[in-house]
Amino acid sequence: MIPSSQLDAHADGILDFYRKVAAAHKGRYFPQTIDDQGRVLPDDRRHLVSSTRLCINFCRAWLRWQRPADLELARRLHAEWLEHRSPTGKWAWMIEADGRRDEAPRCYGAAFNLLTASWSLRAGLCGPELLARCYSEMERDFNLPGEALFGDERDASGQLLPYRGQNANMHSVEALLAAHAASGDQKYLDRASAIARRLVVELAPQSEGWICEHYRQDWSADWDFHRDNPRDLYKPWGFQTGHQTEWGKLLVQLRRRRNEAWILPAASRLTLEACEAAWDAEHQGLVYGLDRQHKTCDDQKHFWVQAESFAALALLEQEGVSAAAPWAERLWNYSQQHWVIPGLGGPWFRVLERDHSATDHTIAVPGGKVDYHTAGAILDVLGS
Repeated sequence: MIPSSQLDAHADGILDFYRKVAAAHKGRYFPQTIDDQGRVLPDDRRHLVSSTRLCINFCRAWLRWQRPADLELARRLHAEWLEHRSPTGKWAWMIEADGRRDEAPRCYGAAFNLLTASWSLRAGLCGPELLARCYSEMERDFNLPGEALFGDERDASGQLLPYRGQNANMHSVEALLAAHAASGDQKYLDRASAIARRLVVELAPQSEGWICEHYRQDWSADWDFHRDNPRDLYKPWGFQTGHQTEWGKLLVQLRRRRNEAWILPAASRLTLEACEAAWDAEHQGLVYGLDRQHKTCDDQKHFWVQAESFAALALLEQEGVSAAAPWAERLWNYSQQHWVIPGLGGPWFRVLERDHSATDHTIAVPGGKVDYHTAGAILDVLGS
């Protein structure tokens, strides 16, 4: 088991980089594009996912370390997040540098709004009304009558598109668990449990027990969606290694509040099978994408896959799953060796090639990375 002091120091080091960016940057908004030399790049776009995750990072920092400067930064980032909401109640997925707003509703964004409201409530930055409003908007826009799961996206005219996906629903479970922790309201836990059971128990058999990424309107697996676009940021083709393990993490967190017999075995199976299938025996690390036969279809390596997989394994180890312990240690040591950027104090590279060469030299991009997965995964293991 990795010592908690080591985990704590690394999470703090990751976020300290962003504290320094905040102190040095003179622009109006916290920058969302940073290169792997630690330099802020001239890109004034603001993505809802990055805005929410930056706020969550520093709400959690305040709750963990109780430093007033973290609370002030969280307050600033909370205000920047709320600027994504227009007076008409629509949330901008992206705000361009010239002020143009993409306000097509996406469940992924709604989930992160709920998650941000949850952590903001716990940090004392808002009242329960904001949490309730974010959930009400999520239900209004994406609830499917008679179905535990949420729809995915509406077009500019407000029409719900036929695509159904697991990714937004997975992050909805994350957000609902946080909403339950912040409010104590049982409805959030009930919905999180219903979504998890639907995807992990009822729908997974059609994809050989793993979590399929993409579905048709009737929730039949769609094996061809984005076959020609396997590296789409939010909807890539194939099985996502990191989503199997991220589900493992969320299932452990669910089980700690609702101890149903199916949950821990499912969490253990998804996490360990994904690690076994995706581990690169030659170069180490977990590859990004696997095909239907669980063979590598995308051999790039992404920071969040390593981080979320470590968190899942460490939480399983805490639950007494002995097979997870060596994997957790292996992945932690590997990540420290290959992913932590020298000289920056803690942040990780964003994407590496199979041999760990860097061809993408950004460590933060709008919608792509602000070290939410790295610091957050460690704080999850620490129980913070």
